Amino acid sequence: MPDWLITLVSNFKKEIFTVKSMLIMFTFFSSFFVVPAEVRIKFEEVIKIPFSYEIALFAVSFILCSFIYYVIVKFYNKKKLNKKRNELLSLIDSLDKKEKGIISYLLYSGYPYISFEAKKIPESVNKLINKGIIIQSSYPMMFDTECRFMLNSSFETFIRNELKQININNN
Repeated sequence: MPDWLITLVSNFKKEIFTVKSMLIMFTFFSSFFVVPAEVRIKFEEVIKIPFSYEIALFAVSFILCSFIYYVIVKFYNKKKLNKKRNELLSLIDSLDKKEKGIISYLLYSGYPYISFEAKKIPESVNKLINKGIIIQSSYPMMFDTECRFMLNSSFETFIRNELKQININNN
């Protein structure tokens, strides 16, 4: 096995099976065998550095694959975020007036929670719990029969970001 290949494998030893590394190696080896030998010989005559063709080919493969990987990951993440955003927006649209009132209270009241007696929890709060929008933060104790509920942190972050976007777009 050539020394440059051993060096290459040792550099990627920790992440040899990642998608990006595999894409780089595939591009490198496929272009290594596809490009005619005359181009390699001519390149090495001009540069006059041992293994300069292989180094240049690897560098081009690395840059090309890094760009392709970046574009694919960026597109995939954006698509995934848009899907999650659409799911949360449809969830918000499906809420009734009482449920939206509870959410707005939790967002704007200045208190991180809303409290109810354990036996008098409204049906709208139970619906929000079942939908995963609010979570129960405290349970009734022996002498304290009060239950506290707060917004799910990921849902609260999403709502606050959406409100910021609306404010930015309106200004």
